[in-house]
Amino acid sequence: MLAVARFYGLLVNLFSMLAKGVPHLSPPAWPAVAAALALGAVIGHRAGDRVPEQRARAVVLLPALGGGVTTLLKGLSML
Repeated sequence: MLAVARFYGLLVNLFSMLAKGVPHLSPPAWPAVAAALALGAVIGHRAGDRVPEQRARAVVLLPALGGGVTTLLKGLSML
């Protein structure tokens, strides 16, 4: 199931980038982005065994839910 979720996430992000194009960042920002991704991967790998699955799921899903509700409210306010 996890492999399917990762593949789905990859496809969603790929199609999003194809639709919107590559982000317009200044050249010095790209190494910072790469470093942040690498640091996040290291922290995630190390914390993966220590953080309970329920808590990790909440940490990921609650901000996503907040973003979805914000987008919904923004769209409804434009009607």
